[in-house]
Amino acid sequence: MTILHCIPKKDWDSMKELKQFGQPMLDASGFIHCSSVEYFWRVAPNFAHDSEERLLLCIDTDRLDAPVRWEDLEGCGREYPHIYGLVNREAVTAVLPYRRDAQGNWIKNPELSSTPNRYKYSFRRQTAPPILGGAFWFERRGVYSTREA
Repeated sequence: MTILHCIPKKDWDSMKELKQFGQPMLDASGFIHCSSVEYFWRVAPNFAHDSEERLLLCIDTDRLDAPVRWEDLEGCGREYPHIYGLVNREAVTAVLPYRRDAQGNWIKNPELSSTPNRYKYSFRRQTAPPILGGAFWFERRGVYSTREA
């Protein structure tokens, strides 16, 4: 499976000849943040106001020497791949430009267009506090709404 890691071009230029890379990212977070192709559209806004030139590393999980854990660290109902170790260079199958429109929004690369974006929302139904009159409430990423039962 291919996962994506968005990286500043200058960082990749300094690492691309190494047999393994990623130590600064491991030092900062304990793992290397990645995304599946179908959920990258949810990650991309983090880079919208970043003026640095960026690249997308396409990493084949079957070629990685380090373990990958799919985790939902934010409790959002979506799991993202985290690499717990250095990335061996052979696992990088492609390096793509991080494409943007005039507002800085990510433009999906043609090489990734065969994988559709995934729009899964995680709703958790719970009984509302009595002040809401016994309605049910739905939580979606910290946004609450009520609906009569």
